[in-house]
Amino acid sequence: MKVHPNISVYLVAFIPFVTMPFAAAQAASSPTTPQSSVPSSSVRTTVTVTWQPNTEPDLAGYKLYVGTSPGVFGAPIVVGKVTSYQVTGLMPGNTYYFAVSAYDANGNESQPSAVLSTSIY
Repeated sequence: MKVHPNISVYLVAFIPFVTMPFAAAQAASSPTTPQSSVPSSSVRTTVTVTWQPNTEPDLAGYKLYVGTSPGVFGAPIVVGKVTSYQVTGLMPGNTYYFAVSAYDANGNESQPSAVLSTSIY
């Protein structure tokens, strides 16, 4: 699988966001690690995470990781071969952390993107 370095992830909450490039070393057989961006805060209890698509021909989809502590995530949400996902039910007063990975038809998974956070007010 070819490594593709130009993936970006965005959390969309109708406010400006800051780009945080992320580059990670990974095995040549793994999908590309997404690059990430995040808004500084959100006024909604729903956050839409959006990313640019990988171009590998054997890409099977993406996994979204969500947690309330940096680097501590629950089971991934397997979102399939889409480039955005709406996370609902987020509680005001909490900070949420997000990361996205890509996986291929053979089950190889990329390193997760940079961990991003947004606070719900």
